[in-house]
Amino acid sequence: MEVKRNNGLDICRVLSMCGIIGLHVMNAGGVIANTDFLSVQGILMRGLIVLFYPVVNIFGMMTGWLYISKKEVKNKNLIELWLAVLFYCFLIVTLFKIILPDSVVGIKEYIKVIFPPIQGRYWYITCYTFMFLVIPYINILLRKLNSMQYKKLLILLFVLLSIVPTLGMQDYFRILKGYSPFWLIYCYMVGGYLNLYGSAIKQSWSKRQMMLVLIASSAGGLISQYIIGVTTLAITGNISSRTMMFCEYNSPLMVISAILVVFTLASEGVKIGKPKFENILRLLSGGAFGVYILHSHPLVYNILLSDGFIWTTRKSPLIGMMCVLLSVMAIYCICFAVELVRIKIFKLCKADLLAQKIAAEIDRLVS
Repeated sequence: MEVKRNNGLDICRVLSMCGIIGLHVMNAGGVIANTDFLSVQGILMRGLIVLFYPVVNIFGMMTGWLYISKKEVKNKNLIELWLAVLFYCFLIVTLFKIILPDSVVGIKEYIKVIFPPIQGRYWYITCYTFMFLVIPYINILLRKLNSMQYKKLLILLFVLLSIVPTLGMQDYFRILKGYSPFWLIYCYMVGGYLNLYGSAIKQSWSKRQMMLVLIASSAGGLISQYIIGVTTLAITGNISSRTMMFCEYNSPLMVISAILVVFTLASEGVKIGKPKFENILRLLSGGAFGVYILHSHPLVYNILLSDGFIWTTRKSPLIGMMCVLLSVMAIYCICFAVELVRIKIFKLCKADLLAQKIAAEIDRLVS
């Protein structure tokens, strides 16, 4: 029997990747750094970026939702992901060397841009790889817990990894503000719980209540920035660098927002009338990692994205915000178009067979 695809998760994946692009546009692109903190434009832009910050948590929770019930995890998918990374890295380096010959100079620089994880780039894929490889063992452990034990474990970890570091302003347990495989594993566990025991949440919370909490957590992210910023400005004469402390990936507000988004879209599902639109959504969702690999490559990130969107801050507040959103969609569409070509090339080269052979060898070694 064919399992019906969850359109809600596909929408989550597309929106989350748009959110990641949005974070890069607003931070690396120079939008936040070039808006006056106390201006209308500053408030709007900082309100917009709050909506983007839960996206990494959403990705982790989606993985938990999808894989918690799987008895077997195919390493072939992971190998295909890394083959895509290698393909794009060689492609991007070649193009930049042709168009901008001085963009890469020296053997060390070549190594860094041909395989960015060496210098800590593509951090999400590196953390995802760690999590993916231990998913079978995580699932064994989690399935041994009943719903109450599972819930207590999540609450305990939420306190230790989210509430305590945020309020204490110290990374006590080396979660690196969410840039860590262990944080991703926690998000995986949350997503797994939502899938297995989400029916109890449905009975306790109405859609309206969940929407109000989601709005409140997003508003809290914005308000907290200005409470911290204005208070430190009044006391020290400078705006604190920690205004975003309640918007970090592991902050309680961003965790709550991610939970509500994933649960609302995944549990209810989303009905799309025409199969044609479902196929388009599936394609867009399937290309999300390709979009990430392309636009996050060091050469693209440092040369094209870096300070590349300061121009949006010269527009009126609403127009500037619209320009940011349109830029995000444009980057997604361009990268997605390239990803479609990459998929065609891989099919012609039968890269899936190579991935299958490598995965089989890995399975043989670890089994």
